[in-house]
Formats: sequence, C-alpha cells, structure tokens
Amino acid sequence: MNGHGFQVHNEQASKTQFLRTMQELKTYVAQCYKSHVSYLSPLFQDEIGTPSVPKPDALPADADDIDKAGFQDKRNLKETLVSLFDVIWGQCSPMMQAKLKAEFTTKSKSIDDKDVILLLKAIKRVSHRFL
Repeated sequence: MNGHGFQVHNEQASKTQFLRTMQELKTYVAQCYKSHVSYLSPLFQDEIGTPSVPKPDALPADADDIDKAGFQDKRNLKETLVSLFDVIWGQCSPMMQAKLKAEFTTKSKSIDDKDVILLLKAIKRVSHRFL
C-alpha cells in the first residue's frame, strides 16, 4: 500500500494519516478485489458501513451455473472480508496492534473473529484519539 499504514495518534507525522491510508486501502481493494469492489464501498464512507450483497432473485429449477453465481457472491464476500481484515491488520503499526488487542479484549468481540468493520472503526477511534 505504498508505505501507508495505520498508526496511533502520537505516531502520526500528519493529522490526515488515517484518511490517506484509507484512500490507499480503497485503491488496493479496487485492484485486488475487483469482483467485490462495489460491495465493499460502505467501508470507505465517512461513517464506516457494512458491506452487503444484494439478494438475488429466487432460482428456477432449471437454473444454470451463471444463475447460481449470484448465490456464491455472499459466501465470496465473507471470504474477501476475512482476507481484507488480514491486509488491514498487517498495515497496523505494532503500537496500533497492541491498542486494538486491548480494545477488543474489553469488548465481547475478539481479534480472532476477523470483523473488518469493527477493526476499521476501532482503528479510526485510536487514530483520532477517540478512546
């Protein structure tokens, strides 16, 4: 991601570091997750949202493989989100990772759940000192 990473507030060289890293992440997603880029767009809004796949129409009994592909999108999106979690986690500084682990252990969720939405929201809070 061109040297961009997520850092805690006092590590940042610039106040816009979080926004610049999110922009780089958005570019990365557009290149690496082309088939899901439109579904992932809620992650990059001011208020981080939940990606979703539109529900496909009911399949007729004689549906072919192309028709069935829409039903695969939801499962593929879940796999993409787990993969994206790992990418984002890898872009966090060691200090950011420590703060995130501490925050997740005080909540009912765990880092092991690989919830990319909660991760991005937590990174935003830590980056902007909203803790």
